[in-house]
Amino acid sequence: MSVIAYIGNKGIFEGTPEAWNAMCKRSSGRREYNAIRHVQMIARRRDVMWLWLAYSELGAGHGVQARIARELGVSRPTVSKDLKAMLQLVPAW
Repeated sequence: MSVIAYIGNKGIFEGTPEAWNAMCKRSSGRREYNAIRHVQMIARRRDVMWLWLAYSELGAGHGVQARIARELGVSRPTVSKDLKAMLQLVPAW
């Protein structure tokens, strides 16, 4: 068992080939997990926006974010962050 230095995109890794392979597999799994969560976030933000627009048309002003959070099964801060992120995309008049 020899110690080999690998040069990757994050710097130099010194260790055995088995450790390098394990690190690469772990990194690949993390990338896939983060990609899935990103797709879920985009879908949730779409749902938040549609519900927010629907409740705004109905004139329900107070408690809309809490209502959306209950319907989607997420926390109120998550809905608030999603709305804030989406409203920053809208150009100022």
